[in-house]
Amino acid sequence: MPTSTASSRARVAAIDILRGITVLWVAAMHFYIDTRGVPGPDATASAAWAAASAGRFADLAAIVARSMVGLPGFRLDILLFVTGLVLSMSRPSTARNFAWRRARSILPNYWLGSLLVAGWLLALAGLRAFLYDSPFDVERHHGTLLAHAPYVFEWGDLLRSLSVVGRFGDPRTMQVVAPSLWYLVLVAQVYVVFPAMRRLMVRLGAVRFLLAATAFTCVARALAFSVPLVPTFDPNATVICFLPFRLFSPALGMVAAGWMDRISWQPRSAIVAAAAVGGGGLLLAASWLGAQMNEPGTWLGVFGPILPLTASLPGLWAAVVLTLRWRPACVALAWTGHRSLSALVVQDVLRFATGTMLVLVGGPLVASTTWWALLFYLGAVMVLTALWDPIQRAATDRWWPQPAPVPVTKAAAA
Repeated sequence: MPTSTASSRARVAAIDILRGITVLWVAAMHFYIDTRGVPGPDATASAAWAAASAGRFADLAAIVARSMVGLPGFRLDILLFVTGLVLSMSRPSTARNFAWRRARSILPNYWLGSLLVAGWLLALAGLRAFLYDSPFDVERHHGTLLAHAPYVFEWGDLLRSLSVVGRFGDPRTMQVVAPSLWYLVLVAQVYVVFPAMRRLMVRLGAVRFLLAATAFTCVARALAFSVPLVPTFDPNATVICFLPFRLFSPALGMVAAGWMDRISWQPRSAIVAAAAVGGGGLLLAASWLGAQMNEPGTWLGVFGPILPLTASLPGLWAAVVLTLRWRPACVALAWTGHRSLSALVVQDVLRFATGTMLVLVGGPLVASTTWWALLFYLGAVMVLTALWDPIQRAATDRWWPQPAPVPVTKAAAA
């Protein structure tokens, strides 16, 4: 029994650690793109090969760092994988109870986060208007920067965000107010279809279910690249923003839930060392694949997250195992992963602060500090998460309380 309990705790910790690693990885990518822009040809496999062939190992290290941190790609698919994993490991319940619990777990934080970030956007617009003697409406509308581009904020955007469905208008509205919270639109789609997916997996079995999800994902993406399925979205935005084109990711998590009891979270040191080296290489390869996984008209675009997500799993397992062996990192990352939604909210606050810093100080100066400032940025994400999460939890408990437990009578117990 103690061994079983320890194993169960390790599994729970591993899931939270994986979520924590991914959320901080997302935050790091956002900070890099906000300060330096999306990496170009200087963060590709060919650039790395050229540097290695010429013996320019310092350049090679810089290319690897840019590729691992700055390239957009499959990070949200890791979170979708974890979503499918967690939902499959939870106890089955009625559709009504499932929907109620899932809505309570995300909507209050989502709504409060939208209000928080909107207020912060207006405060920063007021600051810029004061410093530059600029019209407030100009600063409010497009005065800040996000990913090196003007970020548009219209008065109706707050309602679009609060309604959730308002984000489905077009690629711009998908990113309104709190850009990172568009991820919850994907999660909500998983919640809607998960009961049906669970029944289908029971009926087909894990292997055939995963093969079906793989085939569906590829066919759907190929169709989206050839036919305008969503008129207001281009093919690239379509496959990014809608679940049918990323269905493989939660499906793989659902199948992986059945493997959790068979995975070792305390392997021998030699195995961990080998997995760390090989897994690190696979994570780098996954980063390069992920950067091209949504390009229309390519085979990588058709496969989408399938290749990078699958390739990344050994490296992610090694990262989790190493974290479990170092208690301070284990506690910090598991804590962050357990509060991943709050971390996404507050890092949007930091993103807009960074955008205003770019306006006030200048891009080159801010870009020159990216790497050493990144550690402080991630630390700020965790500090602000510690401040924000209790606030949203208290508000949720007050406005959306848990139902009182039903007392068990002797007759019912009998």
